[in-house]
Amino acid sequence: MRKYFLFYLVNFLLTPYLNAQQQISNFNYESPYIEEPSGFIEYNNQIIFEASPVETGRELWSTEKNSSTSTILKDVNEGKIDGLANYRLDFSSTTLNGNLFFIGADENSAGEIWKSDGTTGGTVKITNNLNGGFQKLTTVGNFIYFLRKPSEYILEVWKSDGTTSGTVMVKGDIPVWNRPTFQGKINNTFIFTNQIFSSNKVKVWRSDGTAEGTFPLTDAIDGNGSGVNPYDDQVGTAALSQYLEM
Repeated sequence: MRKYFLFYLVNFLLTPYLNAQQQISNFNYESPYIEEPSGFIEYNNQIIFEASPVETGRELWSTEKNSSTSTILKDVNEGKIDGLANYRLDFSSTTLNGNLFFIGADENSAGEIWKSDGTTGGTVKITNNLNGGFQKLTTVGNFIYFLRKPSEYILEVWKSDGTTSGTVMVKGDIPVWNRPTFQGKINNTFIFTNQIFSSNKVKVWRSDGTAEGTFPLTDAIDGNGSGVNPYDDQVGTAALSQYLEM
């Protein structure tokens, strides 16, 4: 008797959740190698995500909460060519002053900062001179920070207030062996790791948004191959494996 009661109780508790699930989109793909919709983020009473249907390539989509449909938010690169850089939206994007910022690639650039208020008309390109080389945007205080590699072994620290004129390089010509494996913050300070040239060791850096205030906090540290690269989830990198903001 006790088993039957447990079955009915579980069924009673789960039924509302099962009934609440509904399909909001059905994407058709020509290639089995195209990824399914991913990178879901909650923004301005919407769920914004990336999808790669045949007609548009990989672009920005959205659906209102409790809606039964989804629509393309912005065709950044018109036609079937992908308009989003190859970094998951939930990892690479950020918000500042109520707007969503993400990395978009159109016919003129391999990657620029884009801003969106959740509408098609309000989704616009902010920068025009970066042409890729960066993978993540991080909000620190009143600015967005990002690390850009203009060439294979050079790293630059940039910041942006969300405007074209307010997007500037903080410090350039930093030697780097591989792309940084961590970008984060503590209070109003930007924190990142930089792998030392021709080495498996890294240094932890900080930046307050000035060239003088951008410098390493540590000597070279060996990550012992225990790190996880957030860009491709591969283990065995030189990254330090844990960061906690306290």
